[in-house]
Amino acid sequence: MDFVVPLKDVSVPEKKQAKFECAITKDVAKVMWHRGDDVITSDQKYDIIDDGKKHMLVINCCEFEDEDDYTVAVLGRTSTARLAVEGIRLKVVSPLRDQTVKEGATARFELELSHDDVPVTWYRNEVKVHPSRTLLTLAEGRRHVLEIKDVTLDDICQVKAEAKGVPCMANLTVIEGDAYFTVKLQDYTAVEKDQVVLECELNKEVDVIWYRNQAEVRPSKTVAVRAEGRRRTLVLKRVGHEDAGQYTCDCGTDKTTAALHIEARQVKVLRPLYGAEVFDGETARFQVELSEDDVHGQWKLNGQVLDPTADVEIVEDGAKHTLVLYNCKVPQTGEVAFSAANARCQANLKVKELPVSFITPLSDLHVYERDEAKS
Repeated sequence: MDFVVPLKDVSVPEKKQAKFECAITKDVAKVMWHRGDDVITSDQKYDIIDDGKKHMLVINCCEFEDEDDYTVAVLGRTSTARLAVEGIRLKVVSPLRDQTVKEGATARFELELSHDDVPVTWYRNEVKVHPSRTLLTLAEGRRHVLEIKDVTLDDICQVKAEAKGVPCMANLTVIEGDAYFTVKLQDYTAVEKDQVVLECELNKEVDVIWYRNQAEVRPSKTVAVRAEGRRRTLVLKRVGHEDAGQYTCDCGTDKTTAALHIEARQVKVLRPLYGAEVFDGETARFQVELSEDDVHGQWKLNGQVLDPTADVEIVEDGAKHTLVLYNCKVPQTGEVAFSAANARCQANLKVKELPVSFITPLSDLHVYERDEAKS
């Protein structure tokens, strides 16, 4: 028995399939294949095909480590050939190093490869990394970097970089640090009587103190202080101009500040004032209706502010505001003005003199000639 077609050296690209074939002069049911001194059996990596005088060894998905001498042995005769794998023989020049950082800091993992511009995939605990606000990947020639910003205890993990099937691993250890704000307060502009919600978030659950212009803010009927997990919230109900200022949330080791601006409400006049004309001593009534039902107004007569008296009645009924002037006098004739927030309206008051009338009218007289006549 002899080899009609002996094995020949094979060269294939990386990840491709390699085939060693031979033919012998005698039909044989089975031959033995060797890699070096090791016997090869059929599995996912190797397929062995026997077809009478023809015999084949198939090597699937070739890697650089598959390079070796392969031998077929049959009836005391052997034939040997070599497998060469083509491709970039990538190596890690500078591997990843374990990192230990404090909460809130940035962890930086750096890798250097033997070749330029080789794509690298990053993993954290075997989960592929996707760039985000806190995850940044950089590639410059042979150098590849992963940065993890604002690390927390939840970021403790194994970091892996993989390039063309070549892996490199390192561990990230996070040391518990001081409390700090991960989400800071934002400036806020509100309208009078609005509810204002100021929110921030910490890296851990700790107590905080709220301040307004350096004075501590305490809970009340109009102020609520909430703590939900790592989130801290200050709620101001029905704010007024006196609530404007700088608000600060202080956790002892960090603080965040924002400005609160309060704008006046745009109050509209839905039903304006109408002028009134009365006689001296009579009653004049003025009424205006606004778009808001909780706004206090001010009445003026000829530029003078009116306050409730025996002759002046001021009524506020929701959005309706009423002025009643009793026992009006002629000198009061002039302009009646109402104002509330940005709303303004005016009307005229005219007080007339009472008309002259005869209490005792003249009566006819009958007198004698030369007598005196009196009425």
